[in-house]
Formats: sequence, structure tokens, C-alpha cells
Amino acid sequence: QMLQDVLEVLANKLTLQLNILELNDAKINDIQELLNNHEGKDLLNFVVYDVEEKMKLQMPSRSSKVRISQELLNELESRELLYKLN
Repeated sequence: QMLQDVLEVLANKLTLQLNILELNDAKINDIQELLNNHEGKDLLNFVVYDVEEKMKLQMPSRSSKVRISQELLNELESRELLYKLN
């Protein structure tokens, strides 16, 4: 329980790292549904990258915020989505 408390207190931004070659409508809808199920007060950022072109685009979400929790992190990992906590 203490680790859960630390996570909620110290983590205030979630950054999802998405490979542009793996993005499609189904994956975007799945991510959107997942994030809607975990709405909260923590900031949400996206980094869309292309390894072949060596490009990276950082996009902060202006309208969506999430509640960072172990449950959300577990769901991200089960979907093999890369993320970073700040």
C-alpha cells in the first residue's frame, strides 16, 4: 500500500511513447478508452517517434488528464505501451 501512495504523490505526469509505425485507428481508440477510464488530475503527454527517420514529436494533451495508478500502469504494460513517469 505504501508504494501505491508514493506513486500517487510523486508521479504527476504520464508520457506515452508511441511508435508511429505501430499506430492505427484500433490502437488509438484502445488508448483513448483506457485513458478515459482513468481520468484524473495528472498531466498527460504523448511522444510519437519514428526510428527509421530518427524523428520524435512531443505532444502534451491540452484536454485530457489521467489518474496515475498501479492499475493504469499494469494496463499499459499489458498492452505493451511504453510510458514514462515524471
